[in-house]
Amino acid sequence: MTRERYGRLLGYPDGELADGRVTELAAESRAWFAANARPWAFAAPLGRIEVSGSAVVVENGWTFESARLAARLSDIDADRLVVAVVSAGTEVDSASAAHWAEQRPDEGYFLDRFGAAAAIQLGGWAATYLRAQAADDELGLAPGYSPGYDGWDLGDQVKVAKSLIAATPGGLRSLPGALRILDSGMLEPKSSLLAVFGLTTSREAVEGQWARQPCSWCSLSGCSLRGTTSPVRAVGT
Repeated sequence: MTRERYGRLLGYPDGELADGRVTELAAESRAWFAANARPWAFAAPLGRIEVSGSAVVVENGWTFESARLAARLSDIDADRLVVAVVSAGTEVDSASAAHWAEQRPDEGYFLDRFGAAAAIQLGGWAATYLRAQAADDELGLAPGYSPGYDGWDLGDQVKVAKSLIAATPGGLRSLPGALRILDSGMLEPKSSLLAVFGLTTSREAVEGQWARQPCSWCSLSGCSLRGTTSPVRAVGT
């Protein structure tokens, strides 16, 4: 995990962590995570798709409504989808909540943000793995996109999560860790990410999307978390 990414998630300008207590809290969070957290990742194919206007219709009956997603998939002539989920694990939520209950908000906040940064890093590794697997099958994998991103309502995350569960023979029991989908579309554990990836036989078509800085897809120009470099992409960026 990069220091810059963790710093941005903590709210520090340009991701610059201050020395002293801040550095100590960051080191404590890293050590706790290494010793106690059980992060995990999982992916499943959703099947072939048709793009019609702003709708992405999957052969198993699911329909995702997003003009931005539809455009990204159309640009690469994607004909199928893969869905993936990563999580920092339930242990981070429990330990962070315990810190707050013990009147130790700094420790709770730093650990919570470390979990978020870890999920992003894990998402990047998952995307790299899926991209390599696609290449082995002579396919191109586009960067992932997630409900809640620009142009895709967060409420669709319920449908994406349910499509993942339906595509998995054992359902939720097949996942490496606990996952709960709230009616709002939010996930528990909090430091979890869910995304869909387009697959195409036009391998060259995906290279332009991978070359873009991830935050360039988003129109929220004033975002304090906007990156200025090209970090390892998360599962949904």
